[in-house]
Amino acid sequence: PVRSCAILAKKKARIYAGYGVSQTPKTEEVYERIRRKAEDGEELTEEELMEMVILPLTVKGKEKKRELLRRCVEIAEKLKEEQEKFTLSGLITFTDKIIDRETAERIRRRIEMTKIGMLYEEEKREAVRKAVEEKEREKEKEKEEAVKKIEEEKQEELEEMRKVAEGSCKERNILRRLLQGRSVKETAEEFGVSEQKVIELIG
Repeated sequence: PVRSCAILAKKKARIYAGYGVSQTPKTEEVYERIRRKAEDGEELTEEELMEMVILPLTVKGKEKKRELLRRCVEIAEKLKEEQEKFTLSGLITFTDKIIDRETAERIRRRIEMTKIGMLYEEEKREAVRKAVEEKEREKEKEKEEAVKKIEEEKQEELEEMRKVAEGSCKERNILRRLLQGRSVKETAEEFGVSEQKVIELIG
C-alpha cells in the first residue's frame, strides 16, 4: 500500500541520515540501476521506489540535491501511472526543504496529469466492459430469437401435418360413406364439402 511505502521510506531516510552521506549506498549506482529499469519499461520493486524517493537526500549540497531531484523526476515520468504517482508524491514530500519552485510545479502538474490519465483509463475500461456486456446481451437475444423461430417452424410443420392427416382421414370417411350407399349430395352435406369435391374423390 502507498501509505506503508511512505512510512518505510521515512524510516529509511532517517537511517541514511544517521550513517552520514559518506556511508550511504552509492547514489549513482542506485540511480543508474533504477534508470535502466525505467527506460526498459520494467516495474520497480517497492524497495526501489523507496530508494528513488529518498535518493536526492543522499548527496551533499542543496544544488546537488536539486539536480538529482530533477533527474529522479525524469525517471519517475517514465514509470507506469501508479508508480509514477507514488514516486512523484514521495519526492515532493521528502524534498520539501530543498525543492525549487519550478521542479515543484512540474511535479504537481505531472501528478494532475497522472490522475487524469488514470481516470481516463478507468473510463476506457468501463466503456469496454459495457460494450462487452452489450455484445453478450445481443448474442443472448439473437440466440433466444433463433430458438423461438425454430419452435415456431416446428409448430407450423406439426400443424401442417395435422391438417394433412385430418384431410386424409376425412377423405377416407367420405369414400366409406359412398361405399355404404350414401349419395354424393348426402355425403357432401354430412362432411361440409362441395359435391364437386366428393366427385373428385370418386374419380
